[in-house]
Amino acid sequence: MQTFRKAMGLSVNGLALKAGVSAGMISQIERNKANPSLKILDKLRIALDVPLSAFLEGASPVANTTRSIATSHDDGHIIRRLADRPKFNVGSAPLYKELLSPSGSEGMQFMIIRMPPHAKNEDVVIAEGQKGGLVIEGELTLSIQGRKSVLYMGDSFQFEGNCPHGIYNNTDADVVVLWIMTSFRPIHM
Repeated sequence: MQTFRKAMGLSVNGLALKAGVSAGMISQIERNKANPSLKILDKLRIALDVPLSAFLEGASPVANTTRSIATSHDDGHIIRRLADRPKFNVGSAPLYKELLSPSGSEGMQFMIIRMPPHAKNEDVVIAEGQKGGLVIEGELTLSIQGRKSVLYMGDSFQFEGNCPHGIYNNTDADVVVLWIMTSFRPIHM
């Protein structure tokens, strides 16, 4: 993020004002001392006019022993190899996220989210567009406009992204979800 900020000629305070995020948070993110929520990252990417994937592509990848097999006909804007997936933590839980969308893709983003036991995520991006997912493992509680539903492995969901929502793991085991978001315009609240 620091590279994008400096390329725009912004100080930490300048970016903080433009994004509506505290200067302290920006400083912590740039020094890898914080796990910001996607909501905060979204505010920063809008202020810097970059796709969310630009931040995530630069994230330090978690060690992966799978070898990336690239061929001459592969297009990095179409294919995301298993070994090349950015992996990162967000929020206070933290949630472990693995980006599946190809590099630089726009219009739709999808990722795998792993929630530790008793984790919750209420600090979500509220925006126009669609959100959906598939519970791959465990038991997920999904709240949309205050109405909670429990979903089990194999259950799927889809809703308008501009609805207040949150996800919860109320169990003693990890929950793994395939999460999908379509193109959206943020709604500032």
